[in-house]
Amino acid sequence: METERHADGGIVELDRIHKRYSKEFVLRGVSITIRSGEILAVMGRNGSGKSTLLRIAAGLTVPSRGDRKVRGEPGMVIAYAPDRLPKLRFTPREYLRHMVEIDSRTVSSSHANSSDSIESYLERFGMANTGKTLMKDFSKGMLQKINLIQAFLRDPHVLLLDEPFSGLDDASRKLLADELTEQKSRGKAVVVASHDGEWVSQTADRIVVLNGGEISSERKADTQKKVPRKVIECLLPDGRGADREPGAEGIVRAERSGRRARYEVEAPSADRLLMSLLEQGASIVSVQEKGDGL
Repeated sequence: METERHADGGIVELDRIHKRYSKEFVLRGVSITIRSGEILAVMGRNGSGKSTLLRIAAGLTVPSRGDRKVRGEPGMVIAYAPDRLPKLRFTPREYLRHMVEIDSRTVSSSHANSSDSIESYLERFGMANTGKTLMKDFSKGMLQKINLIQAFLRDPHVLLLDEPFSGLDDASRKLLADELTEQKSRGKAVVVASHDGEWVSQTADRIVVLNGGEISSERKADTQKKVPRKVIECLLPDGRGADREPGAEGIVRAERSGRRARYEVEAPSADRLLMSLLEQGASIVSVQEKGDGL
């Protein structure tokens, strides 16, 4: 790993990253720059390589080939929240205090301040009244909130979050989006891996789409203009030829159950997606304007 300053705001750079497990490559020549004061969304369906990319960016996984460069002050803090937290036999406060104690680079400079920060985040995420309830008895959404809090507590320079919106209700998703925007305003570099693009149009500055371990597209997100959307429901043909990943072709959200698929797509891209689905043998069930009830 190389550490240096960089003038363009790039704080972590991944250059032509390959990662292979056994004989299978999960990442192929991926290059991205993570910048201070920016929210980067890494999108793609499950298995596209998002989680592996975040772990390499965090320094938790070594690439098979390629370079990871960290540009910034020595001792720069990188916080990572995995896609799920195990059901531990700790209360939230016990777990978070333990995480603070084993991390000498935490945001808090004293035990008292650490406790204040923990209570502040628990209150903010609606977890202050959990009492002595053990995390092993938590729902997925409750575990996700604790997972996020442990990352925020470090006051990191770089925040890497794997599927952070998973398991959260709409109110909590909005709260998290606001928190990420606040982190960005403080000059933090934020990277979110997700296969659900609902929040992206409101929060992300830049979007990278992974498909089969490679970058299939990269673009700036338009966070200022709310683009009208349509909802397309269809029956996919046998096989996976007509499946699509969020982030491609203007797709904001993609859901699939068996052959049945539901796409929420930016309206200007709807006709192109419909044509592509029909060409690959899908049967269109319905096309509707996106409304509050959809």
